[in-house]
Amino acid sequence: MENGKLRRDYKSRTYAELAMKFNSEYKNKKFTDEPFQNFTKVVVPKVHTDHDALFKYEGPGWESEKVGYRFYLDWRNATDIFGKNTDELILHKVGNNDRIATNDSYHEMQEWGMDIFKVGKTLGIGSLGMMNADSIYMVSKTDEVICEIDYNGPILSEIKTNYKGWQVGKNKYDLVSKFSIAAGSRITNVDLSIYGNAENITTGLAKYPDTDFIASEGNGDWQYIALYGKQTLNNDNVGIVLFYKKSELIEKNENTLNYYVTLKPNNNKVNYAFAAAWEKELNGIKTKSEFIKYIDEEIIKLNNPLNLELK
Repeated sequence: MENGKLRRDYKSRTYAELAMKFNSEYKNKKFTDEPFQNFTKVVVPKVHTDHDALFKYEGPGWESEKVGYRFYLDWRNATDIFGKNTDELILHKVGNNDRIATNDSYHEMQEWGMDIFKVGKTLGIGSLGMMNADSIYMVSKTDEVICEIDYNGPILSEIKTNYKGWQVGKNKYDLVSKFSIAAGSRITNVDLSIYGNAENITTGLAKYPDTDFIASEGNGDWQYIALYGKQTLNNDNVGIVLFYKKSELIEKNENTLNYYVTLKPNNNKVNYAFAAAWEKELNGIKTKSEFIKYIDEEIIKLNNPLNLELK
């Protein structure tokens, strides 16, 4: 009770985190062994690159009870998956002791799960890119990157990143991405704003052996491409899916590394979503048929959103 009013405390069911070192020295292209501290907003240092131990698990992370995600806040700028075998929020304890640029602890099974996906040079799951001259350009070369926690629970968490001067070929664009996740959901919703007369945004899914490709067959605006099979670092089954709008689709295709969709910005905006379902989830999806049932149910929800009217 505060000031005669009952205070309502709700258990957080989503979480977003951006943790980096503060006052760490930069030596031999690595940041020295200092503890990570949480921030709500950072301007990424120009010297930052992959595997230099500046950021905890290499960039921002976000999660619901079901699953966690992160993206590399460096030239790779690709999205990865934290598979969870618990319904607790876990990112606050992931990688806290990985303060030296070596193999990270979360690449091995932990009590909460592990980093399950191998991204490499692919689009991972729903990473940002642009098709230019038959090549997909990731968000690798920029003038400045500012990353911040927009929302942080209890039922919605969001990471906002401002990429200034994203270079694609001879052109530069300003791009703002918002990655959000809601309580009880596996889905990350992606809202993009891009400026500079961009002709497309290209995103997709990493292509690996021992997976089955699945595509939606309905008539709604929201469609999907998906993969199911043994595509984890632990040789487990996982389903990954990318939801996109048919009204924005320029091309659906594949190359040696990815299945991808190329989308047309509408008034400088693009919206898509992605999700992962690991067989070791608590009460999770364990077969291809269960995964297809799940994504078909989600596509129905996307094509028939709940509208609330206040009277």
